[in-house]
Amino acid sequence: MRSIIKSLVFLMLVTGYSFCQGQSIIANDKDEVLERAFMFDLHMQRTVPSGDNFIGNGLEFGYGFGSRLAFKVYDDIYVGGALSLDYFDVQDTNVIGEFDRSTKFNAYLFVGYDFRINETWNATADIGYGYSQNKNRQNFDQGSGRFRDSGNVLRFTSSIDYSFNKDISVFVSPSYELVSYNISTADALGDDFDNGNYLSFALGVRYNPSMRNEKSISKSEVAEMQELLKQDSNDLTVKERRRIYFYKRNKERQERRERRNKN
Repeated sequence: MRSIIKSLVFLMLVTGYSFCQGQSIIANDKDEVLERAFMFDLHMQRTVPSGDNFIGNGLEFGYGFGSRLAFKVYDDIYVGGALSLDYFDVQDTNVIGEFDRSTKFNAYLFVGYDFRINETWNATADIGYGYSQNKNRQNFDQGSGRFRDSGNVLRFTSSIDYSFNKDISVFVSPSYELVSYNISTADALGDDFDNGNYLSFALGVRYNPSMRNEKSISKSEVAEMQELLKQDSNDLTVKERRRIYFYKRNKERQERRERRNKN
């Protein structure tokens, strides 16, 4: 646990730019690149315990919040770390144990892919692994005790975000968690207490400052773009259509800049 948390703290502190390369936009002999410097998320979430186990059968729907920090390491691949808390009431003490509420804490690292749909919409998908703990509390009638169930979480997360400007986005994010708990139980109960599953739906704000950089491109790349423009759009791949889309958008921006400079 300590090594995971230390790694997360390091990621939260290191906000130096490791640029997130977006899609190339071709215009004449320049390649204008839209880059996300990093992504920092704050979100609220609704979490649904699921599965035929002590979590799915013993806990009510929960609510919580979390934060994530990610930055690119290569092309559209990013890495990051996350922290989250979820709060649950107990649905059935006969299934889960003699307590009335539980708080789930996650600390994990993840790796994923950032897919730029256009200049307004982005989609992401990642897989994470780390530490998970349920802090269980009894009410006064039950003895006011506290005890913990810990384990490892494997989390699959996706999101789609809408940009208000080049720095701020809002996003929705469904995710699915598989938690392997280290709980000492009788062999006959092992299947019920070894694992817990959670399905979450998050809504949040994403701070993703972006920059535009220009770099020279080769004549062969310019020629390739010109050939794409001559082809029927129905014969192009999705990637080729995206290149054309960004090319046209960049041409429009260049024309607007030129008109402003003349005025």
